Amino acid sequence: MASLAGIYGLSMPKFSENMDPRDRSALNNYLYQLQEQLGYVLTNLDTSNFSPDMQQTAAVSRMAARTPENTNTTPALLQAAQASREAAAAGRKK
Repeated sequence: MASLAGIYGLSMPKFSENMDPRDRSALNNYLYQLQEQLGYVLTNLDTSNFSPDMQQTAAVSRMAARTPENTNTTPALLQAAQASREAAAAGRKK
């Protein structure tokens, strides 16, 4: 899994020497702002921002991650989550 710390290690691209310095500065500023916003969003994202289906999937994934030695449990948990999502979707269609 990628680390959030890696976001801050991104470097700005190298621009052509022919590029107008004002354009280069504006583009650098814009890219820096995007990087800052992305870092903020990803460090402040938690399950309260997820849909109910995604919250359930995340919970099942956390449970599966706690039992890596029991590889037979993981597929069963994921199948149960999928069945639960399908049942919820069927209930919403009615």
